Amino acid sequence: DLQGRARPTIADLYSWRYKNLGNLANVLTDTKYLKANAGLTYDYQFIDVDDFEGQGESQPTPHFYQNLGEAEFIVALFMYMRLCGIPAAKISILSTYNGQKSLIRDVIRQRCAWNPLFGEPSKVTTVDRFQGQQNDFVLVSLVRTQHVGHIRDVRRLIVTVSRARYGLYVFGRFSIFE
Repeated sequence: DLQGRARPTIADLYSWRYKNLGNLANVLTDTKYLKANAGLTYDYQFIDVDDFEGQGESQPTPHFYQNLGEAEFIVALFMYMRLCGIPAAKISILSTYNGQKSLIRDVIRQRCAWNPLFGEPSKVTTVDRFQGQQNDFVLVSLVRTQHVGHIRDVRRLIVTVSRARYGLYVFGRFSIFE
């Protein structure tokens, strides 16, 4: 009934799923859980991504969903976090679709991988593949702009919001989820 992984503010996002979920003392007293995230205002945030260059989600092949706007935004936040001094190994990028995972990896290769200031994040993978893992900072791309998609499965939702220790930043189309 007690969690010791995430800041209490982040754990509150999924506490509705676990009756009587409380916090271990370490997340209430350890300075790394109490300090603000460098360069960021919030411990968690939903970033509304509008159409990018006139397009939201795309599907280059069946069931291979991509969203270039979210990929660009998420990589830009990764780069900003690196410039704020957050180690690349402490940042993971998740997506709900393999197509988006591939697109984000391509954008990272073009913009970051060759530059020692940025490098590559610890992981760029799908929510399903990240189950059982965690990282200090998790950036999530929800991809879809027409329907909720995979995240409608409550198990995926819980995995998505419960992987971050200090910061969770979710990119998506707010109007679909409100």
